[in-house]
Amino acid sequence: MTSDKEIIFILPHFNLNTTSNSRFKSFIGAFIEKKWEVKIVTFRFPIKRNVGLGHEFSLEPLEPIFAAKLNAISPNLNFIKKCAFWTLNKFDSKYWKVFNWFHQVIYGTDIFSPGKVDLGKLGLNKRKQYFVMACGGPFGIYSYANELAKQLDASLILDYRDPWTYGYPPLDASSLVYRISILFNRNREFRFLENAKLVITVSDTLKKLFPSKFHHKIKVLENGSNFKVDDVVNLAPKTFNIVYLGTIYKDQLFDMTIFRVLSEFIKHKNSSEIKLQFIGSLGNKRLTRILKKYQLTNSSEITGRLGFAEVKEYLNNASVFLQLKYGQRSDIITSKQADYLLFRKPIFLPISDYGDLYNSIKENNAGFIGSSVEDNLAFLELCWEKFKIGELPSNGTNSKQFKNETRKEIAHKLVELIDSL
Repeated sequence: MTSDKEIIFILPHFNLNTTSNSRFKSFIGAFIEKKWEVKIVTFRFPIKRNVGLGHEFSLEPLEPIFAAKLNAISPNLNFIKKCAFWTLNKFDSKYWKVFNWFHQVIYGTDIFSPGKVDLGKLGLNKRKQYFVMACGGPFGIYSYANELAKQLDASLILDYRDPWTYGYPPLDASSLVYRISILFNRNREFRFLENAKLVITVSDTLKKLFPSKFHHKIKVLENGSNFKVDDVVNLAPKTFNIVYLGTIYKDQLFDMTIFRVLSEFIKHKNSSEIKLQFIGSLGNKRLTRILKKYQLTNSSEITGRLGFAEVKEYLNNASVFLQLKYGQRSDIITSKQADYLLFRKPIFLPISDYGDLYNSIKENNAGFIGSSVEDNLAFLELCWEKFKIGELPSNGTNSKQFKNETRKEIAHKLVELIDSL
């Protein structure tokens, strides 16, 4: 049976090993399951490697269910875009961002803005009820989605995992460049928000950053866990494993409290019994230098991004989950928090962000929030004592209090929201 409704997903990428891709796939899978017509639009930017973007290409082939829906469009590349992508592919740095800044000054859009919409290339007509959903960033794709929605007389839906001009600077970005970006992009974002029928974001905190006139159309769909309850096995690990999952940004490495604590914690113990595991943090060179400075290298393991099964093994074998605040930002709730909560090991936040991370841990009774080397050390020593007597780690999360939602369950809420438009 063919649906008279079709949803077109405009995605910045679909071949990276990232939590954003997990979110995209859960959304798309829910619409396919509900028998909607689905089209996925991505763009063939000339990116040969993603070192400068801070991501890793996925080594796994795209699942057939998604590959059958995929439309990869070759975007229009002007001279500045070509220079930017050449620089991205040539250097292990973020020099490409200089060209991105120039492009925004001259053209008003970032280098990931695909250019003109061609309905013929997409095989589209105006016979159906269309919904166009753009998942940013980079937010240049919002321009494409907005124009496509206009041409199809479709409902525009915008999905924000992070803010654009209403909110805080992107992680590891220059505050000055962010303020300049606001000058060039604020009016455009405001116009897209006006045109949107529905706006999705991941937390109530982020929702409040938008102008109040748009709050009625903004719905919160949290970052659910990539895992389900059946994946959780409360193991008694053979070593005391302190696990950090995902990317570490430079903003998280300004405060050295955690490394001072870990150095002191390990000092008088058998270091072979303790592992500091940074899963997915391989791209941060500063982390390696800090671990060496505090003599933690021999106890540390740093990996690139891993597959589902490998990550699950690390989560099940954790003794403590490490969470780090994002500089002075208090309004970031990462997708790893949902995984941490699901696997129910104590979540360790050495210095409070006095924001979303603090609230999540407190509301779910999910771990410990420190303020000094001394109280952090006392917490780890308590966990260590339990480990030595073979007590299984647990964060004490109130199962009735904690919403155990997976990405799939959250994605089905999105289908209901859009179906009601």
